[in-house]
Formats: sequence, C-alpha cells, structure tokens
Amino acid sequence: MDSGESNMAQLQVGLGKDIPILPPLFTAGLVVASLLLWLLVGRRRWMPPLLRHPALRVAICAVTLSAFLKVLSVSEAVLEQSQSGVAFTPVGGIAIGGPYAVTRNPMYCAMVLLVLPSFTILMDSVWPLRLTPVLFAYL
Repeated sequence: MDSGESNMAQLQVGLGKDIPILPPLFTAGLVVASLLLWLLVGRRRWMPPLLRHPALRVAICAVTLSAFLKVLSVSEAVLEQSQSGVAFTPVGGIAIGGPYAVTRNPMYCAMVLLVLPSFTILMDSVWPLRLTPVLFAYL
C-alpha cells in the first residue's frame, strides 16, 4: 500500500457483511411490508374523517417527502464542505454544521421521522407507523 493511500478498511454491503441492507432499501422494504399487512390484515384507518380525502393525503405526503429531500441535499452539502464522503468514501473532516449540529445522522433521522410517517398519511393506515420502530432499531 502506498504511503498516500488510506489505511481505512472499506465497508462491504450485503448479507453477512458490514452493512446487510442499505437503509433506503430497508425503508422501502418496510413500506412494501406495510402494504402487504394492509392487504392481509386490513387497513386500520387512523386519520380523522376530515383528513381522509385522497388529494389532501397526497399533498401532505408530497410536502413531507420534499422536506425529506431537502434534508438529504443540505446534509450532502455539509458533508462536501467538511470533506467527508457520503457513500463509504474516505473522510477528510467531520461535519458539525447544519443538521449535523443537531444529530449525528440527519439522513437516517429524516427516514424515521419523515418517510414512514408520510406513507402512513398517504395510505391512511397505521402499518407504516407501527413498523417505524423496526427501522429505528435497524439503524
């Protein structure tokens, strides 16, 4: 190994590796599991009748998902400014500004606090919300 190369070991993704499943794929799997539970067990509606109109639920979901995308873009910008990588790249610095001033991993927090609840609203079903602790435990 050259003296200029990093001594940092590369993380491996895959079953039985460092990261068994990438968190965004795990989140998508929980949304699919929610849909399956909805089909097998029933919808289990939770929203008040005033908020059950599909157009309103789609709008709320769109706003929530756009907030998630904003958190991702701001987080990536802060990582770039601190010379830290997003996808298993060598780290040149530590991100401490922006959302990183509040939490160690704003991208994962946004998945737990924005993505699954937004699908709970869109589906008007409690299943994504009930599976949120599974995502939290995985992360």
